[in-house]
Amino acid sequence: MNPITAVHAARRWRPARRPEAVPLKWAWPAYLSAADQLIYATGKGYYATQGRLGIPGGPPVTASQYSDTSNVALAQWMLASLGLFSVAMALAAVRPWGGLIPRPLLLLGLWGTAALAAVSQIHVAQEVLLGSGAPGWSGRAAVQGAVGLCLWLALAWLFTRRRGQERHSRGEDGARRGMKEVEVLDGRPPTRRTLPVRRWAAYATCAWTLAGYGTLKLYWALGGTALTSSAPLPRSAREELVAQTPGTMAGHWISVGLVLLGALAALATVQPWGQVLPRRLLTVPMWITGTLMVLRAWGALGFGFVGDAMVLTGVLHVDPPDTAIAHHLSRVDLLLWSPYFLVWGLLWGATAWATPRRPAP
Repeated sequence: MNPITAVHAARRWRPARRPEAVPLKWAWPAYLSAADQLIYATGKGYYATQGRLGIPGGPPVTASQYSDTSNVALAQWMLASLGLFSVAMALAAVRPWGGLIPRPLLLLGLWGTAALAAVSQIHVAQEVLLGSGAPGWSGRAAVQGAVGLCLWLALAWLFTRRRGQERHSRGEDGARRGMKEVEVLDGRPPTRRTLPVRRWAAYATCAWTLAGYGTLKLYWALGGTALTSSAPLPRSAREELVAQTPGTMAGHWISVGLVLLGALAALATVQPWGQVLPRRLLTVPMWITGTLMVLRAWGALGFGFVGDAMVLTGVLHVDPPDTAIAHHLSRVDLLLWSPYFLVWGLLWGATAWATPRRPAP
């Protein structure tokens, strides 16, 4: 990449909104969400100082939960840190300093947090309404959680929609570009300088998909066994993977097909033959896939940075017969799988974000 292209790429990754505070009529969900998360972080920090699990107003913690947590204070401080991170993320969506954060990263963070909150709220609703799930939650806690989830969804939705509502004009040198000043509706001027970034995101996503996950799945489908014993899967699934059962082998070939489909979708955003496809048909699955991969990398869907760190530091208790294999899997996931899925998810988000709107007929 030459210096000029690098400069254009850096500019392209700036957020669409200008570095100024968002008016209060649009920013109030962010401020209320930040206050809600600050209360959560404060409660977790208070319990951490006392060596207690749970949260003020939450269900009682059983003795078995204490026995399964070797370092209560560390576990609570980690959750308090996640709460403070959510506070910063909510404020970044509406404050000027949030302009330093690339928009795709903030979008993934906002919607990923919303997905986690929705999953947590489902468990609370099961207990309150159906009498199943985690015991001890009160109706008041369920209402508070639902209100917090709605506020966060409003924050994420307003931040997403604001990109399309912001309009600004950019002048281009007529002799150099052959264009007059144009008004951009979606924050992306229709100039040639957007093309290098679009190509970079699409080709990087395609290469990362094929060279990493696609190659490994094809290798396993052809009978290879490397890395099968270190795959971050439950014990039964890992044993089937090592044994190469018919169902597992069929799953490998299905994964290979999905990888090829994903690579073609990434290329469709920059190739002429992809112009016949509706933009949302490409970008919506990309956003969903990218969000799920980032959630998986952080540990919301099983293995991930948070879970691996908790296992390796002893915060999450593992029975002695499984301690060695659990630590081995956590180290492999922490150094290999989680970083791979994090980069993969961010690339999908970047590709979806850089895909331009289709010109009106």
